[in-house]
Amino acid sequence: MEFYQCKHEFVCGVDLHSKMMYICIMNRKQEILVHKPIKNKNLVEFKKALEPYRGKILVVSEACFPYYWLYDFLAKIKVDFQLGHPFYMGLIHKGKVKNDKLDSKKIAKLTLNDSLPPAHACSKGIRSLRDLARRRSSFVQDRSALMTHIKIQGYQSNIDDIGKITKVKIRENKIAPIFKDEDLRVNVELNLNTIDFLNEKIDNLEKYIVSRMNQLFFKNFTLLKSIKGIGDIIAQTILLEIDDINRFPNHKGFASYCRVVKCSHDSAGKKLGYGNSKIGNPYLRNAFGEAAVKMAQHNSSIKKFFNKLEIKHGTGKAYAILSHKISRSIYHMLKKGVEFDIKLFLK
Repeated sequence: MEFYQCKHEFVCGVDLHSKMMYICIMNRKQEILVHKPIKNKNLVEFKKALEPYRGKILVVSEACFPYYWLYDFLAKIKVDFQLGHPFYMGLIHKGKVKNDKLDSKKIAKLTLNDSLPPAHACSKGIRSLRDLARRRSSFVQDRSALMTHIKIQGYQSNIDDIGKITKVKIRENKIAPIFKDEDLRVNVELNLNTIDFLNEKIDNLEKYIVSRMNQLFFKNFTLLKSIKGIGDIIAQTILLEIDDINRFPNHKGFASYCRVVKCSHDSAGKKLGYGNSKIGNPYLRNAFGEAAVKMAQHNSSIKKFFNKLEIKHGTGKAYAILSHKISRSIYHMLKKGVEFDIKLFLK
């Protein structure tokens, strides 16, 4: 974790909420110049508070869901903005006393002391598309949960011949009649109708997102899809979640963000194990995990390499090693604009 190095003369710490915010403006001597609550709708008052320090002030907020409008507003009035990573900002969350006034002051002090753990603010141009892709992912999970529930209902009734729940089976009504109990059949039909509805919405979303990806990232989107095993969904997830590959100084930082490496814990020269494995981007972790499975299926050379890893380390660790190698390769592909080199990958 590298801390943000503040070079501004003034800092405005913002404790942001859905309807209001508490601001604290400090100078380099950590003297409080402004400290008050402002309603989010009252942008005139917020702009007026920042006006005397324009060109010399940095606005800092904890990374939370309402920050989009703040990022856009500050960009519009040309005021610098930085997000803080909520997980690492323990001074705020672990304090004995906690309130909005104190939190905004702490955010400003952390920044002035060069102790702010930075977080990335997604570019405005792709932010909504990224959220739409995440919404699609949520719908897919909901659909899978409904399919699993139907399977469970079948096992409860000693029915194990449902098979794969496909669009054709749903539309031809081949699943619900298997269940003889009327109440149970109504329950199954409800699940099937919801699945059918989600199928249509997911298909429409995927077509729309792919068309937008071709507009925004045609070169890199095509570059990633040239790898056997990586299709539209994996490629779009990787590109939208990365935002800008140049924000990662090297492939190690990128791999850590993608959650494809372990976080070792050492103390006094002793290895204590691993931890904090869920710090990072879960969407990239899932994408690279799926890419490892698909690339091993569709590429004979990678399949042989995976089989050797599996014999030596076991299936789970073999996929983890493969995911790490894929993330490293994609980092260099996007950074340098080069095609996938299978020989270099297998070294």
